[in-house]
Amino acid sequence: MVYNASPTDFRIAVYLQILGTIWTKPSFDQPVTIIQSNGTWCTSVVTGGLDRFASGYAVFLIPANYQPELRSGDADLPPSIFSNSVAHIFVDRPSPNLRNIRWSSLDWEIKDTYGSIWGPGPNIFSSRNENVWVGGDGKLHLVITFRNGQWRCPEIIGPHLGYGTYRFYLSSSVDYLDSNVVLGLFTWSDNTIQVNREIDIEASRWGRPADTNNSQFVRQPSGQAGNLLRWFLPPEVTNSVLSFVWEPPQIYFQALAGSYPLNTNGGNLIANWIYNNTNSIPTPYDERVRLNLWLFKSVPPVDGHDVEVVLEKFEFLPHLSVRSLGQGTGQFELRIAGAPQTVYHLEVSTNLINWTTNTNINVVFGESAILKTVEPGPLARFYRISFGAGN
Repeated sequence: MVYNASPTDFRIAVYLQILGTIWTKPSFDQPVTIIQSNGTWCTSVVTGGLDRFASGYAVFLIPANYQPELRSGDADLPPSIFSNSVAHIFVDRPSPNLRNIRWSSLDWEIKDTYGSIWGPGPNIFSSRNENVWVGGDGKLHLVITFRNGQWRCPEIIGPHLGYGTYRFYLSSSVDYLDSNVVLGLFTWSDNTIQVNREIDIEASRWGRPADTNNSQFVRQPSGQAGNLLRWFLPPEVTNSVLSFVWEPPQIYFQALAGSYPLNTNGGNLIANWIYNNTNSIPTPYDERVRLNLWLFKSVPPVDGHDVEVVLEKFEFLPHLSVRSLGQGTGQFELRIAGAPQTVYHLEVSTNLINWTTNTNINVVFGESAILKTVEPGPLARFYRISFGAGN
């Protein structure tokens, strides 16, 4: 329903979003919809292809003499539609056929292209149980399968988390992976601004079996000088912790052998890298954490066998910053940037061994700040942020 706008002076432009791409609806021949005299309008948004699996719609109220730009699988809406429309609305459409899993105390959607080839790769992505499942021990299994003449790949999509530490605990060696297989641990936004806010840890030889390196840290675009570091994860390392710390001034990448997330005197450090091109550090917006296993350039494994990678868990630690309020105030500010609508626990310790919860903080819009008073006494106070299972 349209209110406070003359049906003769305005039209409706509708765009559909599916798998990160934008499409004009109902058709290129009919890119706008007439508004009836009573303010109602109706547009067909399922005209073929994968339309029935759309994840959202964008609707714009535009002048009758304005011709909106067409979209046929583009990554973004046309910028001109915003400046030429007088009102717009975005509508999410959760797919009833979308399969979800619970892993590492978080909900994950499973990408499914319903038999169609899609990026990355491109590949067919499947939500079938044989491609993605969580075992009784809580470990995640990602499997590339070959069934009925088709290779099918897995990808799972987690929540928007923003600044903080992203830790991926692997229970598989990646050196054994076929040179055409890619394991991706990353953030991604369907919006192309800031290069999709993509930060990657990837394990692959990218179709080059003789490559002496098998993994890389990346801030996209990877082809830009200084945006990629290649490194080697030894074959005997079956358990590892791969992580990146995303902060406003830099991104710190790290790979550790074993299942302990901290670097103990350098003994378990495999690789690390600081990306500090401040002009290219993305700001959080709508990106989400993702994991996938796929075939580079759609080329199947040389041996023709299924490929499996197992991950023990995923951890996210929100970004915590401290700001002094000035000498003599006796107070300081703690600012937490984390997942929206999540309750975090501010814990305090005097010895870094015994911790107690000091305050519970509800991060409503992705960031929250609290004031703390400097406590008297000779003992130092250490603060950290945590969140329990189920949050």
